[in-house]
Amino acid sequence: MKILCPILLFLFPLSLFGQTAAYYPGGASINALAYNSIMLEGLDAVYHNPAQMVQSAVSFGLDISAEQRFGLSDFINPSLGMVARMGKSHFGLSIHRYGIPEFAETNLGISYARPLAQNFQAGFRFNAHRLSIPGYGNANLLGVDLGMASQVNSELSISCQLYQPIKALLLEQYEKPARLIAGLSYSPSKKVSIVVEFEKIEDRALSPKTGFIYKPLSHIEIRAGVDLQRSSFGFGFGYTFSRTGIRAGYMVSRDLGGSPAMSLQWKK
Repeated sequence: MKILCPILLFLFPLSLFGQTAAYYPGGASINALAYNSIMLEGLDAVYHNPAQMVQSAVSFGLDISAEQRFGLSDFINPSLGMVARMGKSHFGLSIHRYGIPEFAETNLGISYARPLAQNFQAGFRFNAHRLSIPGYGNANLLGVDLGMASQVNSELSISCQLYQPIKALLLEQYEKPARLIAGLSYSPSKKVSIVVEFEKIEDRALSPKTGFIYKPLSHIEIRAGVDLQRSSFGFGFGYTFSRTGIRAGYMVSRDLGGSPAMSLQWKK
């Protein structure tokens, strides 16, 4: 086990395109968009760009999501997120886990966002990461997300997010690269939104993505997205009734297979 765990520590992240660098929690809400994250709003944003939490029109929201990566029964990644609005301030709490029993990372995020000017909002999230490898040990890492978003006009909005690791604790080998994401959303009508984003992870190639959200009815939505760098395609459906919404998504990676996901949301 002492020999096996260091090998897993090196090989497992590479085989899954970055265990500690490129995981996107939120279940079907983001899975269906092939991990287009920067323009997600309201409750969906609690795991991603904190500034977009300001777009929440409810006083409280709860998200429970899970994704089964690449069809592996042991590779189920749960996430739990909450957003509360108090006046102009929005507070978020998120917990999610990524990995398998032999190699798992747990993240706790505490977020805050508010509008700073008309059509402009900013936010941050403090992250505490914990990497666990049975028989080898645990490691802790702190990080912070900084985000902004702006509504340019009735059809166009822009957003950007920076993740910066702060300090590794207890184990120097545990690192997460810095990450910068910028994107825009174009909504020619209330039923259609087209999102485009560019993600740059430190020491990796630029990753362009695009996504599409269509709402034929106020309570039904269809999502689809493409990640060109990772050769991935996602699609999914959502249905909202009263205060509850449910989404199902499926993302296909050319190299690693399919990943089904579900999300259940409740808003007050």
